[in-house]
Amino acid sequence: MVHLAFEPEILGVLPPPPDRSIDVSLAGAFSADHQQRVAQLEAVARRFDLKLFGSGGQALPAASPPHRCYQDEVWGVEIYQALRSSRITLNSHIDMASREAGNGRLFEATGVGTFLLTDYKDTCIPSSSRTGKRSLGGPPTNASP
Repeated sequence: MVHLAFEPEILGVLPPPPDRSIDVSLAGAFSADHQQRVAQLEAVARRFDLKLFGSGGQALPAASPPHRCYQDEVWGVEIYQALRSSRITLNSHIDMASREAGNGRLFEATGVGTFLLTDYKDTCIPSSSRTGKRSLGGPPTNASP
C-alpha cells in the first residue's frame, strides 16, 4: 500500500519562503464534483480575504464571492510558494469522498509549514498519528487535558 506523504527534501529546492501575505487560501480544483467546497468557499469569501488557486476557477459563477477571489492555476514550485504565502490554507475534499479523506494537500500544506484547516473525515489522520487521549484531526473526546 502506498501512503500519501510529504518529501522534506522539497524544502531544500524551493526558493526562500515568501512573506505570509495571504490570510486564507485554497489550492485545488473547482468543478461540478466540488459543490460542498464551493459552498464553503462562498461563506469564507464573504468574511475573509480569500485567495483561490487551481483549475476550473474560471467556471465559478461570476456573481459568486469565490469568483472574485480566484487568482490562477499554480503547479509545482508555484503551488508550494502559494501555500507558504498563506497564513491558513483550506482543504475540502471532493464530494464523492463521503467520509473518507486522502489528498496530497493534507501533506503539501503542512509540509511547507502552513496551518491547514480541513473538513473532518473519519480517515483524515492515520491511526498511527493518534495519541492515547486525543485524536489529532478527529472529533473531540471527553478526555481531560
